[in-house]
Amino acid sequence: MKVLLITPPYDFIKEGFGSKSNIKVGQLPNLGLCYIGAILEKNGHSVKILDAQASNLSCEETAKEVKRLDYDLIGISVTNAHYKEIKNLIPLIRKNFNGKIVLGGPHVSCFPEKILEENPGIDISVIGEGEITIVEIIEAIENKKSLSNIKGIAYKEDKKIILTEKRPTLMKLDDLPNPAWHLLNFNLYCPLPDQYKKKPAISMITSRGCTWKKCAFCFEAGVNSKVYRRHSPERIIENIILLQNQYGIKEIDFLDDEFLINESWIERFSNLIKENNIKLSWSAFGRVDHVTDRMLKLAKESGCWGVYFGFETGDEELLKVVNKGTTLEQARKACEWCHKHKIEIRGSFMLGLPGETPEKAMKTINFAIELGLNTAAFRLTYPEYGTKLYETAIKEGKLIEGWQKMTEVSYIPNGYKNADELRNIQKLAFRKFYFRPTYILNRIISIRSFNDLKRNYDGLKFLLGIF
Repeated sequence: MKVLLITPPYDFIKEGFGSKSNIKVGQLPNLGLCYIGAILEKNGHSVKILDAQASNLSCEETAKEVKRLDYDLIGISVTNAHYKEIKNLIPLIRKNFNGKIVLGGPHVSCFPEKILEENPGIDISVIGEGEITIVEIIEAIENKKSLSNIKGIAYKEDKKIILTEKRPTLMKLDDLPNPAWHLLNFNLYCPLPDQYKKKPAISMITSRGCTWKKCAFCFEAGVNSKVYRRHSPERIIENIILLQNQYGIKEIDFLDDEFLINESWIERFSNLIKENNIKLSWSAFGRVDHVTDRMLKLAKESGCWGVYFGFETGDEELLKVVNKGTTLEQARKACEWCHKHKIEIRGSFMLGLPGETPEKAMKTINFAIELGLNTAAFRLTYPEYGTKLYETAIKEGKLIEGWQKMTEVSYIPNGYKNADELRNIQKLAFRKFYFRPTYILNRIISIRSFNDLKRNYDGLKFLLGIF
């Protein structure tokens, strides 16, 4: 069967970050579709990936491309942010496409039945990880069998929506084929200015799930949370060598929610990089309560230049409110180790958490400055579907009716007068952090090449676009 896999249209810079800048970086490949594509090809199917988001296509342009390509089945990956566009895209595709349309992804896993109810053009919802499921769906369609025996889906039958048995979690990730890197157009992708040092750069994921699974704001702790599993270091090194030899990749942005978590895994990964004489620049995510001095030393020695921590807030009580499971002192210690090993620190903070006031927000802003971070993101609290924070916001009646974007004020805690006060706090946070004379001077001093100059220029445009 000919299968077209689609990442829907979405203005990542404007809608995801609220920046009006027109920088040409910030797009990363949909790695989930790369895994899906690989297992479909392994089972004899023809596959193409259409990344409408990275290609900057509109819904109309995406539908025209679908018509031109003429595939048998369409699979679409949907996050919460994409769903608004899905409602526009599906009817446009259906004008010229009679095959099956299958949706998967985080938003679909939260609302598999609701999506089918709201979108008559969609045939099947895939719940959870879809590699095995999509193969079984196509097998059933080709052999004209019932979908009822396929685990982990919702589908329509005689105008009724059927929800099948839950699919067991895939525990051994190394059993999956390597991602189908050849299906990507590498020219479309480059991380945000503060997320890479060298180009060409690409993203990778070495694990699935989360070890903590308790943060009130995170999808990984919501109704569809999964147990933590990880590829072996050997499998990841195999992919790095492939990416370097075939596509000239110089840098990897590891997107695992927790990459820096297991010291023995990091040690093996670091040793394999040295043994294979791999020259690699990389960055990754970590939790301040899981990193160690030795782990960060090993990371630095194997090419790590930056770590991204979700600090969330500078108020100890608010950390407990969202069940982050970390302390301010652990954050300070993790940053101390990063500074010691000359690893840059990117930090993420949430403004407008339940129980926050403008005074507590100032503690967060000052804490970000105190930690000596290289970059900081101050995001408005977004009660994502399927999270405990969403349930809290619904119970409190604090969700703003009609909210659509992650960059809009969607939740106003009792400590704020109105949405404008919260927006002004966010603008103040960016101004106080980025427009300090010492910060600006340090950024200028850090420029060593034309690439550094270009990244800083793009970063400034991105930042000014937020204001």
